[in-house]
Amino acid sequence: MNEQNENILKCEIIVKRIFYPKHKTVVPSNEYAIFVGNIVKNIENCDNLNSIKLKGTVCKLEYGSVYKITCRLSETNEKYGDTYEILYINKKIDISSKEKQKEFLSNILNENIVDSLFDKYDDVLKLLEDKDVKSLIKVKGIGNSTALRIINEYEDCKDNSAIYTELGKIIKSPSLIKKLVDFYKSPDTVVDVIKSNPYDLIHINGIGFDTADKIALQTGVGFNDYKRIKGFIIHTLIEQGEAGKSYLKFNELMNIIYSVLGNVEQEAINKTAKSLIDNNEIVVLNNGNIIALKRYFKLEENIFKELERLKNANSNFKYGNVDKIIKEVEEEQGFTFTEEQLNTIKLTITNNILAITGLAGSGKSSTAKGICALYKKYEIIAVALSGKASVRITEATGLPASTIHRALGWSMGEFTYNNITPLPCDVVLIDEATMINGDLFLALLKAIPSGAKVIIMGDVQQLTPIGNCQVFADILDSNMIAVSKLTKPHRQALESGIIPTSINVANQKQLFKSNFEGHKILGNLKDMEIDIKIDPKELDNKVIDYFMREYNKLQDIIELQIVVPLKTRGELSCYNLNTKIQKRINPNIDSDEFIKVHLEGKKENEKYYNLYVGDKVINTKNNYNCYTPDGEKTTVFKI
Repeated sequence: MNEQNENILKCEIIVKRIFYPKHKTVVPSNEYAIFVGNIVKNIENCDNLNSIKLKGTVCKLEYGSVYKITCRLSETNEKYGDTYEILYINKKIDISSKEKQKEFLSNILNENIVDSLFDKYDDVLKLLEDKDVKSLIKVKGIGNSTALRIINEYEDCKDNSAIYTELGKIIKSPSLIKKLVDFYKSPDTVVDVIKSNPYDLIHINGIGFDTADKIALQTGVGFNDYKRIKGFIIHTLIEQGEAGKSYLKFNELMNIIYSVLGNVEQEAINKTAKSLIDNNEIVVLNNGNIIALKRYFKLEENIFKELERLKNANSNFKYGNVDKIIKEVEEEQGFTFTEEQLNTIKLTITNNILAITGLAGSGKSSTAKGICALYKKYEIIAVALSGKASVRITEATGLPASTIHRALGWSMGEFTYNNITPLPCDVVLIDEATMINGDLFLALLKAIPSGAKVIIMGDVQQLTPIGNCQVFADILDSNMIAVSKLTKPHRQALESGIIPTSINVANQKQLFKSNFEGHKILGNLKDMEIDIKIDPKELDNKVIDYFMREYNKLQDIIELQIVVPLKTRGELSCYNLNTKIQKRINPNIDSDEFIKVHLEGKKENEKYYNLYVGDKVINTKNNYNCYTPDGEKTTVFKI
């Protein structure tokens, strides 16, 4: 690594005073703190210091405990003196022997539980090192939360200061160092990655090419280095792929390379591209005009093969009197199907796979009900990406429905149902297909048995996939399977204010004059309300009033959603509206038990959420390291 002359200090301290958070005698682990410590042992560069002022993210911090600190000078102030930024901190505890380990754990558990733990297991330290929650909770008196608390306390005491110091010479942000260590599970591994190829860091969620590039350039990677160009090409193709674009045209990629990397030598780009092709990392098609990651190419190729398998399989369905069945559905729903819908329903008889698309109000859901009536004697599985969408399937068809993950039986990092153990079904109805990414689409198709009917529904003008590829849009354009496009809004839909307005928005038609201000209720069904104000004052309170009106009717926070364009800035931001609504509707707002989620800023400008029991939370990131109350490892998905 590139050595830099930095004023790095190492010492052991006892906490003397905590300035931030105010009025705290204990600061929880992973919180930001500003505090002063008395130096009890000088390890490096602390000869003339008796105390030291520190700031940064801490392990569990409390008065009277000894901490080992690695830090560097952050700012100098004539009035308040020097402040040092924490590079690394750990609680100074001796756990070298079994007796010392018992002594350490006795601060967390009562002595009887500690004795039971050591009676049951020979190597308790290994359980903590492996984060083995499942084994820990087998000891009477240790629940899930207690097990996690023990593990966190142990993590706070591990001494990795030497490695963190080495990382600190390259990476200026302690929080980034921690992010890398959390991902690779070991600070030694982080050092190895940065030494060998820092561009591998782009595979970590939230770390872009710019961050990896800064680290790489500091370690001596050259401007035209193969690693740099390769890292950027891979990053760009991943970024585009995760946005739904599984390939780039040659000119597109070159323009992006030159706009970000600058005037890189063409010869260096050509050598890098050849190496990527030779190593089977990218695929070049259409005489070099199309470039894709091999992963996305194989993914889409496998999706094609599964669709082909399902399309060409032999099926043995008996339908009875089709016209009579359709007539019964029409009588039950109170309106007749359009000619488009009738043709769509009958297309399922001659096709194993059918894709149905159309704008809102064109009758996709009622068509699905007619299709399901043809197959009511068979086992039908109805799925969607989100729980909300699956509820709408049940409302429209009367069928039980679920999320794709639940239908496929997600457990311990894999699906129960797959190409070896197919779903027990004859018909699969997939709704809101535009939202399903390539990986999940493939997993679902693999689990559908040959000979089954597959109905795929969606509106490509609605939400795009959460993740890679745009499978449904590609299916519609492929001419590979039968497609039905519903183009005529139902008369019932036209009675709504929502459907015609959404169609106008989709067609980019202006709804009102630019100077319009006022209140309108649209549609014969009076189901869409417009309230437009030019003056933004008190607009946030107006939005909250509307929210509370609907909340008082439904009494269910899950059934309501406010959509605004800004996250934290301004009165109409998510942050401002969420915190105000939380105070009005969550009775647990005064509880001492909450989870603090940092958004941005520090100290007096800090913005964060305190999440209490009963709060509605939207998950935006996959987490593969969560635990159930029984200690089972589980996964939280962003769906």
